[in-house]
Amino acid sequence: MTSLIERFSSNKQERSLSSKPSQSVKQSGRKKLQAQKNISEQAVEIVWIQHLFEAMMAHKVRVAGLVLVLMLFSLPLLMAQTQWLPIEKIVLTGRFVQLDTDVLEQKLKPFLGEGFFSVDIKGIQSKLAQQPWVEKVSVRRVWPDRLNVMVKEKQAVARWDGENLLSDLAVIFKQDSKGFETLPIINGYREQSADLLVRYRNLQLQFSPLGLSVDEMSEDSKGATSLLLDEKLRVNLGSDNNDEKIKHLLAVYEKQIQPESAHIKYIDFRYSNGFAIAWKKDYLQQRAKAQKRGNRNV
Repeated sequence: MTSLIERFSSNKQERSLSSKPSQSVKQSGRKKLQAQKNISEQAVEIVWIQHLFEAMMAHKVRVAGLVLVLMLFSLPLLMAQTQWLPIEKIVLTGRFVQLDTDVLEQKLKPFLGEGFFSVDIKGIQSKLAQQPWVEKVSVRRVWPDRLNVMVKEKQAVARWDGENLLSDLAVIFKQDSKGFETLPIINGYREQSADLLVRYRNLQLQFSPLGLSVDEMSEDSKGATSLLLDEKLRVNLGSDNNDEKIKHLLAVYEKQIQPESAHIKYIDFRYSNGFAIAWKKDYLQQRAKAQKRGNRNV
């Protein structure tokens, strides 16, 4: 602080000295009074400047805060300028099996040249999310001129009627199920897709130890559930006590059901005391013929 005041004092004196004309000897007394007055005014001015500087140093945090506020207020003005720091590169990442990356790139091209701060992030996400196979879109700015766009593709786990698929997050999305015949079928109310998917997975865990796959699980408007096991064995569970019915089926399957599974049309658990088996027509005909032959041999 001393050096700053000294520089200022020296300059003042130099200006003062350089700006004053020469005086006669007769005015020496007046000159002394004037010099004393100038020194007194200079001392007051120096003290005032010193106090001002000390106040600024004492409140430097406030000054810094004021500068930050001014910067924040000016930022929206810069952000509003579309061409300020234009986006020069967009990097698209993700694991793509069903998604057409050419289509995604075409949708991203209009955003090249947009301002770094003014680029429409939500617009990018909305445009890409229109693709049926897109599950999630993340967009991140990379200073000073790049966007990183990460797209997560839906994973289809089941067919939902003939025009839609079901994702691993229980999202039903429009997609022709042709070409996805290896996926199981899950049908029911759309609002219950998450619950149906959980139930299907639990059933698959229960039947897997017996070497059975649950290829279809459907629920009608009355809540009655129907299963198709190994693409051949239909099981009608009904709408009540399904957990108990499944336990019963698992208990008797290996000894009573599996040996005759090729001849069974469906198993019906919609009875209070057990289940009924509907046999295939050709099997019933064969049994009838066998019985007739047996009667003749008696």
